[in-house]
Amino acid sequence: MNKDSFSGGPLEPTAVSNEGEGTGRSGLSRRTMVTAAAWSVPAVALATAAPAAAASPPTTGLAVAFTKVVYDYLPNASSNEAAVLVTSVSSPAGPVAGASVSFLIDAIPPGAGVPAEVEEDLASTGTSGSGVLSFSFAAGSSSATNVSDASGQCGATTIKAGAGYGVMRITATATKGSQTATATAYLRVQRAGALYSFGKGNCYGALGNGNKSCAQSVPATVSYFAKDIIDIQLARTAEGGTLLNRAGEIYTWGYGCYGLNGQFNSGNSKSYFVPTKVPSPITYKSLASGYYSVGAVSSTGGAYAWGKNYAYVTVATRPLNEAITTPTLIHPSLSSGVKQLSLSQYNGLALKEDGTVWTWGYNYCGYGLGIGSTKAEYVTTPTKLNFPGAGRMVYVCAGWASGFAIDEAGNIWSWGDGSYYRLGTGNCTNQRTPVKLTIGGGFTRINHFPSPGGSVLAIKGDGNAFFWGNNPCGNAGNGNCNTVKTPTNIGLTNVANGVAGPTSTHIVRKDGTVWSAGNGCYGQLGAGNTKSVKTWVKALMPANNARLVANNEHTTFVLTNG
Repeated sequence: MNKDSFSGGPLEPTAVSNEGEGTGRSGLSRRTMVTAAAWSVPAVALATAAPAAAASPPTTGLAVAFTKVVYDYLPNASSNEAAVLVTSVSSPAGPVAGASVSFLIDAIPPGAGVPAEVEEDLASTGTSGSGVLSFSFAAGSSSATNVSDASGQCGATTIKAGAGYGVMRITATATKGSQTATATAYLRVQRAGALYSFGKGNCYGALGNGNKSCAQSVPATVSYFAKDIIDIQLARTAEGGTLLNRAGEIYTWGYGCYGLNGQFNSGNSKSYFVPTKVPSPITYKSLASGYYSVGAVSSTGGAYAWGKNYAYVTVATRPLNEAITTPTLIHPSLSSGVKQLSLSQYNGLALKEDGTVWTWGYNYCGYGLGIGSTKAEYVTTPTKLNFPGAGRMVYVCAGWASGFAIDEAGNIWSWGDGSYYRLGTGNCTNQRTPVKLTIGGGFTRINHFPSPGGSVLAIKGDGNAFFWGNNPCGNAGNGNCNTVKTPTNIGLTNVANGVAGPTSTHIVRKDGTVWSAGNGCYGQLGAGNTKSVKTWVKALMPANNARLVANNEHTTFVLTNG
């Protein structure tokens, strides 16, 4: 086994708030109030991707950076997690003690570039009556000042969130003598909602609705009735699903072999027909796709997984193919600093807060991991990937013996197995290291099913979406079943997100509608029938308020806003 080493990544006082005037997803208005002042702010359109936790160029020799891009809060909850690191980039380089750091919380101006991961939350800020979004320091103020310590760190006293949801900005300005530097991060309360399912049910309870129906062609709610869901597992080969609620708790259902339902008991391979809580002492902030596995990032940035340990992807330190029945740290080097996690059949990807990407698993045919090695071997220590000439990475997706990443300029990088034209290079050539696609920047999301599948969907911040790869059932939505050899616009505008399954593709548009194309034999297109279609068809959701869509091979899940 390859044992490559891994190298890693008090604020004070004027309350700031965004008060929503619910006008729906189109024509929304947002009112922003800072202390006693208030002014109307026009609708905020989804912005193109911007550098996360942006820091000013260190022209003066001083640099400052937040420890995270986004700090997540529960409604009406407090946290002292926000902090910066002040360093010198002049000789001698290193941490700077005694720098004065001023912090300011404010609303994000219309049209301002924001990281892709907060776009959807920004667009929905204050659009319903769940309360006013606000963040304030201990004395109810929007500003604070502190001094960096000997390690260059400048921590925060308590920042409290209000009852609403959405995103606001926090800016830090560090000063030492005549030198100054600034950095930006984001404070977020994620919008929560309900979950719907449609498609294949069967004896494993894949629909999560408590029954064994073979096919359900009209969307219906799963048997989890608290409208507090903030994330769902985007893809999983095994039949079933996973949700994450605002409290950081995970619920899972469906096929239970290999410990997929995370019930701690090593003998528990039961299938659950309704969402069942994973009894973990850890709280989580996001979920990851998986093969016969589930992944999650903890509230403190640790990467955890459970299920079948195929190719050492689920837990790199445990025996091959072991059934792991409880959320377990994937590797000690991933115990903190992880921003996003993605798992597939042969490989795992971890995006860290510093913008680096790390991979592990099986280097399929000597190219699957993208690490440059020609050996087909297991790599059980996360290994850093190289992206020549690129800055930070902002999004990753592990595909079948392949991988994808998006850099801060919105460029797509791909590597690994090139069959079905899945890498987007216009050919089927395998790539041992990441290569940048020539289709330009502006991309914010990319999706490829863990296994099986050779289809890829990529979405730009301007609402355009592109498909390429395997198209066996017309899942490209282009009217035919021909392989799509180059990234091609899908023909739908205002796309917010989506997933590319093995034989069907599902899209959420910015108006909250859901559209699908491809195999519909189990009703997984949600159109009220079991027909397969080669062009886009609208799902029969009860309201146009969808936020996320996910799938396993033949079942689809839609997370709504409320």
